[in-house]
Amino acid sequence: MVDKLETLGLVDRQVNPEDRRELVLRLTTAGRQPVEKVLARRYDEIVARLPACPLARLPACPLARLPAHQRTGLVKALRALIETAGEPAVDSLTEAPTV
Repeated sequence: MVDKLETLGLVDRQVNPEDRRELVLRLTTAGRQPVEKVLARRYDEIVARLPACPLARLPACPLARLPAHQRTGLVKALRALIETAGEPAVDSLTEAPTV
């Protein structure tokens, strides 16, 4: 799979200078474009469902069916993804986004 991604110019593969047994994969500029497109589409899908279940408190919301510890883990994972993608993070419970 990585060979194909590398052939398409989507990833760059290099030996880890600190441990030559490891390979480091990095997205190229061309590789970032499809990832950003997928993340944007997924974000839109999630946001489209939020008005129907604000803060995941309604029983009809799929997030409400997750145990509290899994929701906490999901929030941590999503924040890490946002940070990795270079998006500004806003904690909706403590901060207001600026326009």
